[in-house]
Amino acid sequence: MSYEALDDVIGAWVKRHGLTLSTEFGGQPRRFSYVAGGAHECFQVSVEPPEDGYITVNARDVETVDNAEFHWQRQVVASDLGSVLNKV
Repeated sequence: MSYEALDDVIGAWVKRHGLTLSTEFGGQPRRFSYVAGGAHECFQVSVEPPEDGYITVNARDVETVDNAEFHWQRQVVASDLGSVLNKV
């Protein structure tokens, strides 16, 4: 499975939240976006490349008000990707 099979779901989530989707990093295909979490907070939400039928969704802090570290991760099948993204 490739990102192309997931792009409609990821694109709908990005559009619904008014985000910008990055599709490459270091010359490799990637899918991630930055999400404002409140007063001076920023998080990166990434969808890792599909592997063995599973997709890993990560949310990590980039900048937080109290410098707290945050990492949320879920591993899902493709049919559950949209509902997991909506929980981020």
